[in-house]
Amino acid sequence: MNARKVSHSGVLSLAAILLTLAFALIVHFAEFGTPVVYAFIAIMALFSALWLAIRRTGNRVAVAVYGLLSLFPIIGFGVVNGFWNHLVKLLLFSLHGNQLPPPMAGLFASAGFGSPFVETAGLLMFLCAMVAAVATSRFVREEWKETKEARANRL
Repeated sequence: MNARKVSHSGVLSLAAILLTLAFALIVHFAEFGTPVVYAFIAIMALFSALWLAIRRTGNRVAVAVYGLLSLFPIIGFGVVNGFWNHLVKLLLFSLHGNQLPPPMAGLFASAGFGSPFVETAGLLMFLCAMVAAVATSRFVREEWKETKEARANRL
C-alpha cells in the first residue's frame, strides 16, 4: 500500500468529524431509535473512505468533496443542533428558572430537556464540531497546497 503522510490536522479533522457524528448519533438515537444508527454508520464510513482516498492519492477531487461534505456535520449537527438546540436552550433554561421563555419555546426542536446524558452529548457535539471546523479547514488547505506543488514538480 502506497500511503502518503497525512498531517496532524488531517488526523484531527477525521477524528473530530467522527466524534461529532458519534455524539449526534447518541442525541438522535434517543429521539428516533435504532434506524438512525445505520444512517450514521454509513456517513462515518463515507468520511473514513474519503480520508483514506486523500491519504493514498492526494486527489484534489477527494479533498474538495471531503471539505464540502464536512460542512454537513459541522454546521448541521454542531452549530444548529449542538449550539442552538442544546447550548443556547440550556443557557435560557438556567437564566429563566428552568423553563423556556414562552416566545422562545417554538424556536427549538423540543421545548423540554432530554436526559443529562443526551444533553451532554449535544454539548460535546458542538465542541467537537468546532474542533472539526478548524482542523478540516487546515487539512483541506494543506492538502490542496501539497497537491498543487506536487503537480508543479511533475511538469
